[in-house]
Amino acid sequence: MYGKYVADKGHFFMYTVHGRRFMVPLQYLRSPILVELLSMSEGPITLPCEGLHVKYDLIGSEEKCAQGS
Repeated sequence: MYGKYVADKGHFFMYTVHGRRFMVPLQYLRSPILVELLSMSEGPITLPCEGLHVKYDLIGSEEKCAQGS
């Protein structure tokens, strides 16, 4: 999935400061966490944090919201 050059429909790619790439659903652009990280980013969609933060804090919190936790 992440070896692609073009994100799946309804998704976009973003990178962490360490070069880790994530395919993220467009609906996550409504996440206050992501909005704040994007406001801090520089250049291409590069978040000022490590990949583990994206994986567990941002994406994990959004998955919990979607599941109603």
